Amino acid sequence: VQVHEGYISPTNVSEIIGRAVEAQGATSISLLKIDLDHADCHFARALLADRSLPRPKLMSVEYNRAFPPPIVYKERFSDATVDDFSSVEDSWSVFGQRRHWMGCSMQAWVDLAAEWGYRL
Repeated sequence: VQVHEGYISPTNVSEIIGRAVEAQGATSISLLKIDLDHADCHFARALLADRSLPRPKLMSVEYNRAFPPPIVYKERFSDATVDDFSSVEDSWSVFGQRRHWMGCSMQAWVDLAAEWGYRL
């Protein structure tokens, strides 16, 4: 297990995961679990697009059930939203205000998965 403590975004997630893969001496990724509660599709796309990383055999993702298929919903990544969740004391109240507008819809995941040869 590798732990990263610090800022993560779609622009640096590949570097962070790459360092973890390298530290483990891994040549493959069996399972990639994505559950950030913020713009998850953008993190997944960044990881899948990075050809220097091994492609995961399986992905486990969280979806936003408020947007049923065929609705495609992808929360935009925003540093401001990440800042809102920076303290544990405030994060639950912020989550309660935004919970319906977080993450990605099932259809967004289906479409993204298909782009990279995955299926539900």
